[in-house]
Amino acid sequence: MSAVFLKRSSSAVLASLALCVVASAQQSQQAKIPHPPALPSQAKPTAPPVVKTPRPETPGAITKTAPPARATAPTKLPAGLAPHARPDRERVDVSEPGDGRIWARGADWKASFGEEGATYVPFLGSCAATSHPIAFSIDAITAGGEPVRFDGHAAATHSAQRVEFDRGGVVEVYDLAARSVEQSFVFSELPAAGDLVVRMNVTTDLSVAGAADGVRFSNELGSVTYTGATVVDAHGRSAALAASSNGTSLELVVPGAFLASAAYPVVIDPVISTFPVDTTSPSDYSPDTAYDFGFNRYLVVEEETFSGTDHDVYATLLDSTGGFVNAGYVDSSGDYWALPKVANNNIANQFLVVAEVSPSGSGPWNIRGRTVDAGALAMSGQFTISVGETGDKILPSVGGDPNPNPPTYYCVAWTRIFASGDDDIHYQLVDSSGGLLFGSTHYIDDSAATLDYSPSVSKSDGTEPFGTQEWNVVWTREFSSTDHDIYGAQIHWDGGITTPSFGLDTSTADDYFAVASSPHDAASGTRNWMVAFNELVGGDWDVLAWALNGGSTFAFATLSGLESDAGSGTYFENQLYPQTDCDGSKFAITYAESYLGSATDYDMYIATFSLVGINFRIAEGHQNLDFSSDGSFDSGVTSRHSGNANPGRFMAAWDLFVGGSGDVYGGLYDAPLFQPFCFPGFDASACPCGNPPSGIGRGCNNSSNTGGAVLYATGVPRNDSVVLHGYDMRPTTTGFCIFFQGANLAQNGIIFGDGRRCTAIPLKRLYIEHVPGGAANAPTGSEQSILTRSAALGDSISPGMTRWYQIQYRDPLNYACGGVATFNATNALQIDW
Repeated sequence: MSAVFLKRSSSAVLASLALCVVASAQQSQQAKIPHPPALPSQAKPTAPPVVKTPRPETPGAITKTAPPARATAPTKLPAGLAPHARPDRERVDVSEPGDGRIWARGADWKASFGEEGATYVPFLGSCAATSHPIAFSIDAITAGGEPVRFDGHAAATHSAQRVEFDRGGVVEVYDLAARSVEQSFVFSELPAAGDLVVRMNVTTDLSVAGAADGVRFSNELGSVTYTGATVVDAHGRSAALAASSNGTSLELVVPGAFLASAAYPVVIDPVISTFPVDTTSPSDYSPDTAYDFGFNRYLVVEEETFSGTDHDVYATLLDSTGGFVNAGYVDSSGDYWALPKVANNNIANQFLVVAEVSPSGSGPWNIRGRTVDAGALAMSGQFTISVGETGDKILPSVGGDPNPNPPTYYCVAWTRIFASGDDDIHYQLVDSSGGLLFGSTHYIDDSAATLDYSPSVSKSDGTEPFGTQEWNVVWTREFSSTDHDIYGAQIHWDGGITTPSFGLDTSTADDYFAVASSPHDAASGTRNWMVAFNELVGGDWDVLAWALNGGSTFAFATLSGLESDAGSGTYFENQLYPQTDCDGSKFAITYAESYLGSATDYDMYIATFSLVGINFRIAEGHQNLDFSSDGSFDSGVTSRHSGNANPGRFMAAWDLFVGGSGDVYGGLYDAPLFQPFCFPGFDASACPCGNPPSGIGRGCNNSSNTGGAVLYATGVPRNDSVVLHGYDMRPTTTGFCIFFQGANLAQNGIIFGDGRRCTAIPLKRLYIEHVPGGAANAPTGSEQSILTRSAALGDSISPGMTRWYQIQYRDPLNYACGGVATFNATNALQIDW
């Protein structure tokens, strides 16, 4: 496991890995033909009755008895200390989101510009219950008492960090800086001599009072000053001006004596700036992340509190090592954007960011989106995704498509509040231009009188073959106030529903926060996937999981219990808010874990799991991402494979709350590429003749008492560079061992000499090697690679296939089984090619 921590301006410390994708040539040449999607039903169907039963005991469903002994707790960072300094916010972001206005965001302000004028909104701290905008519009201009004609409805234009209104008789200019906005009025000529008076209408709920050289707008949180006004002519002559206000208007006066000898154009130049009392950075939280293969970059999105009625969405583009590339606002308007999610479209080198949006945070709510280019961070206009339906639309989720064969889409799902006691799950497909595939919203579950909410769409619909590309979707249904169930569905890459709504876990257990993984790779047939969720077990919250093939469950585990059994010792802590993705081979889970039972001190962890037959197995458990005295809670996770890269690497993003204000961190994690298993007496049947291994991770003990032999691997499966390694076999200078491959699995192990064989027929003898010192490697020297050797033996392996490996080695002494057996075996190894 390796990880880096990053903030918006942090540097990279983890070297990138070479990317290589092995695709099926046959699949790549096929044409993708969308199936016509079914039209939405006109009437809400009645949900079938559910018979509630206790969940049956299943392998991995662990009953808690007494807390396990725990090692001395390691020292944590003091509260308020984080691995990196706070990010540099000294920048200006300008955007046109599609609402007809230009929006700009500085370090402590935002502003919008439309034909009626400019609106300046100071940042007065994330604790502000609402925003406090100040709207400016020109009311009248006179020169020597004569009116100066101007267009009060001129459109705003922008270039870099300047916004202009060409109003005919005057050009109104706004120059944007991180901590101020400089407003200017440029006059090419005036109709008469005398004083020049510019009067503006001002609308705000802030108190207005005179200041030393201008006007101050303030409340108990902070203030905005409109000061520093000067007049400058074409020769550089200048004079200070005073700004005055009567509470509803603001007036600037240029003396006629200055204008009498002025060279035109003449510029009036006041400055608007913010001086907040609360000087903390905006609070950032609810992060999510996705990966783009074409540019080898990640996008992290987060929600940011500007005020109680105005939340924004910020996006940070990172390189493959977590280094900063670019950043900007997906939304910095006056609307309330919440709970952002992001996914990637590989062929377009693009991300789609979605959020629930309301004009003021109190409704009506809709799902809106914006595409973000992975190369230049260029953004489309904002657009509405939830169309043609009544009720508020909230809690969005989005999945992308890694397939390089067009057409490809994003899948967006959300909760629709239909009526009291009736919430539904709806969806829409979005193309890379922001176009909606369906003319109206489609239904995943539109049943009457059911409370279905909080859908989770898998990060992607999986890599090729595209015939089995499915977005996996899960959500929560409230059966009662103390019994919540998990429902699921699958949506094909073209928008058709492959697996209609079904009850995934309708037991009497109370389940929450269900999340769906991307599909596991498979060369053919229906693919496996995983659902992780929270459940209250024995007085604390644990992470549990179901494995599914299509719409059928086939494995269940308490993942928190498996981690504790593997040595974490934290089974009696809370593990909350899981997120998951699949890299085509391993399932990664991020979650927040309480520290020594604290209600506020939570740390962020990641773990990876494999499916070995019908059982979950830990690939690598309880890997720490954040370990401080502050609170980490929400997270997002993506595999690079969900963007069409090789399996192995994941990125996680999470929030860290310091003193009530949230910051966003991220880490890169490399999952193991191979899954060891078949440890007799642990995950397989006991050794046949009372010769157990010395511990988990080994085969049965041998006559040399090495504790049992071990098989592991190095290399990369997709590059066909895998080398198998065995050690702690019986040392001999004349003996040999056989590296063999199985196309099937013997889940509990078959008696095999003095050991257990968990690989099953048909078996292929790949290599025969000598074992000096009890160790051997294969392939070596000029020997064929595993894929080449397997194909030569009649077993061609395509990407997405799984094979199992073990070593048989000589042990001819009269040992465990009374001399009947003359050989033993290592543990087994699963490789997802």
